[in-house]
Parts: sequence; structure tokens; C-alpha cells
Amino acid sequence: MKIGHSLWLTPEDKSQTVLSELISKLAKKHQSPIFPPHVTLIGLSFLGQLGQKKSIDAATKLSKLSPPLKLDLGNIDYSTTYFQCLFARINATPQLMNLYLESEKHYEREPKMYMPHLSLLYGDIDMESRHRLAQSTSLPISTVTFDTLTVVKFDLDNMDPTTWKIVDQKQLQNNN
Repeated sequence: MKIGHSLWLTPEDKSQTVLSELISKLAKKHQSPIFPPHVTLIGLSFLGQLGQKKSIDAATKLSKLSPPLKLDLGNIDYSTTYFQCLFARINATPQLMNLYLESEKHYEREPKMYMPHLSLLYGDIDMESRHRLAQSTSLPISTVTFDTLTVVKFDLDNMDPTTWKIVDQKQLQNNN
């Protein structure tokens, strides 16, 4: 088993509940996995080489660099990939993009193009259906406060979201 880690921004409790309900509703309707609402800062396989302790240490340091982020949800969209079957775009802010850049630095990676988004549905659904879903799905909220950095462990040989494990969470705490 090859272990990897991801770093997510996760929302405060009220938004977590509302978004979880939407994700669950869509997942049940389309026989897809249910997963926690999140915005990925550092995705899947990229953290495996650092190990869990280094991932948690980096999240601890990063949590001290940013206050909770109040972010506006943008349009609902889709892509060709399983993990971006249906998602809400996140309107970028300087604070979010700086946290992303600091994350890349802490995880010893070169920054790449970053498109912040909140996935709503994972799946292998045809493009016409994705398009219809993007047009017919509405968001129950328009702004979300993300107050937690979450380290998630996964098996690189089994990317089933139901097997992912949250191994640590750090509250964003910089009040400057």
C-alpha cells in the first residue's frame, strides 16, 4: 500500500452541514461516493513522499499564517475528470492564493496553476449529464468561511473517497 496525503481547507460547522447535505443528495442520486466539503490546497499523491508527520507539521505552521477565509462561491461547473465531475468555483482572493503559495512552499513544491473549487460530485458521468447538472444545480449558500486546515491520508492504490481518513485538523488562527 502506497500512502499519500492531501491538504484541504474545510468550512466552519454551519456551512459544513449545508454543503454536506447537497453533496449527499447528489451522491445518492448518481450512485457516487459521499465526501466532506473541502477546497484542496495540495492534492492527492503530491504529499506521499513527505509522510504523515511532515504533513501535520506543515499544516501546523500554515495554520498560523492565515485567519479563517470568507470565500464567495462562484459558478457551478464541471470538467472531464472523476474528482471534478461537478464543482463550485471559488472566487480567488489574495489571502487564499497566498495560502496556496505558502502551502506549495511548505510542501517543497513548485507552484502550478491553481483553480480553487469545492467539489460537489465525484463520478464518471457523461459530459451531457454533467452539463445539465451544472445548469440545474443551485447552491444553498453563496459565501463560506473556511476555518480549518485538514490533513487527509489515502492509499494511492485505492482512490475510493470512502477510504480516505482525516488524520489531523488545525484551526486557521492568524488574526492580523
